[in-house]
Amino acid sequence: MTSNLTIACTLASCLLGVAVHAQPSARDLRSAHTDPAPAGSFTDAQLRAEYIRVGEMWSETHRGEFEYDVRHILVVTRAQADAALHRIRNGEPFEQVAKAVSIDEGSSGKGGELGWNLSAHFVDQFSAAMRKLGPAGLVEAPVQSQFGWHIIEVRDMRSPTMPPFEASRAQLERRLRAANGR
Repeated sequence: MTSNLTIACTLASCLLGVAVHAQPSARDLRSAHTDPAPAGSFTDAQLRAEYIRVGEMWSETHRGEFEYDVRHILVVTRAQADAALHRIRNGEPFEQVAKAVSIDEGSSGKGGELGWNLSAHFVDQFSAAMRKLGPAGLVEAPVQSQFGWHIIEVRDMRSPTMPPFEASRAQLERRLRAANGR
């Protein structure tokens, strides 16, 4: 199950114009979970041209943004959040606390890991706290959103990057097939 905080947007859905998100993020491109396209549908030159075109749109859309390697713990009450933050501040590993108390089914089993994401993939309160923590840090106080209370830790930040051409080949083929009515 995916985290209830992130937008469910794979490369295929973004590139086909199905998603509510304007352009795919590097995470979307890397984590598409669709079946591979049949080989040989388009020439290498056609696929590379599409990769460049999509890359230019993607780069323009995400200019000046950053991706954050983030993890969190989601609980129902402020008291639970304060207790979780206290455990971490007293030396208990973040991932251990996340596995023990987080109610986010998509990340609790992974120690709260949400991976690399653009801030736009999160609700406003979470996103604002995450940006303040960059390039790395743990929140001073729990953050409330419509999902509950969060303990947020940013582990790193970077300029967003598209995955390599070879990793995007199948998604590019699907995009071109859809555009050409195949």
